[in-house]
Amino acid sequence: MLYKYFEKKIEEQTMLEVLVTSKTVITEEVKKLKDLTGNNDSESILKTTKEFIENIKERISIEEDAIFSTADLYCFDGEFEI
Repeated sequence: MLYKYFEKKIEEQTMLEVLVTSKTVITEEVKKLKDLTGNNDSESILKTTKEFIENIKERISIEEDAIFSTADLYCFDGEFEI
């Protein structure tokens, strides 16, 4: 029973970290996009927007992997490792 409680708490915390990290990444990338697209050149804006989307995908993927790897350290074969 206690195991299930802690498992759920770790899962909730992990998902919260992913959401917070994703929001941070997107906020940073939006700021970069705004800075880079100030010249109103539509081709440049399109290229920058594509790079912006790829950067977000890559950064969030890396962050998620790191967060889930850390969460996995707390659970090992159904038992908690401390």
